[in-house]
Amino acid sequence: MPASNPSALSWDIGWTRAWQKAGFPGLVLLGQYCWRTDQNPHPMMKRIGLDYTFSYHWPTFAGQEFMPAGSNPPGRQIVEAQERCWRSEAKEALPNVATVSMGWDSAPWNFFCTRTQWRLTPAEFKSACQRARSLLEERPAADLAGRMILIDNWNEYGEGHYVFPTQQYRFGYLDAIREVFAPNAVAHTDVVPEDIGRGPYDSALKPRGTSSK
Repeated sequence: MPASNPSALSWDIGWTRAWQKAGFPGLVLLGQYCWRTDQNPHPMMKRIGLDYTFSYHWPTFAGQEFMPAGSNPPGRQIVEAQERCWRSEAKEALPNVATVSMGWDSAPWNFFCTRTQWRLTPAEFKSACQRARSLLEERPAADLAGRMILIDNWNEYGEGHYVFPTQQYRFGYLDAIREVFAPNAVAHTDVVPEDIGRGPYDSALKPRGTSSK
């Protein structure tokens, strides 16, 4: 839930605490944000009863202290910047669940908030995941922040961050996640629609009954 509306959050949390008393004692509340501003949101998020914080995305909106300079920073700098964000957030009033991001490019939405564009390759994204896993291993295993990370994003193409398979990198991002967080997983075969006689889906829709040829 966004941290920009404390009164709405307080109302929601009142209901949530009631749910806990009604038999859901394990319910955990996470507050979301991604913009770094002069007003630190963490004390407010703790005051209204949240348990953890997380960011929708790192590090494009984290400020000059964290975000590399330039409109198209190299992947290595982005990976390092994400780790700086995670470790900085760990010092705040609430524990933070780390978010690993693979890119940002809002060109499809006419650069609605920034002209910054960057995209990690699967290899660079794997490096970020490895750093995130190392961070988890430093934290108490009983803590949610030591047992979970968030992946940004499944298929947010309009903002240029996704791990969904694409023509460019195929299953590269998903394979990176598997290799880092499930290194002992059983062997698998990546399958695309064409492999089972489906698709293609990258062309304009045609009226029913017409041929795609």
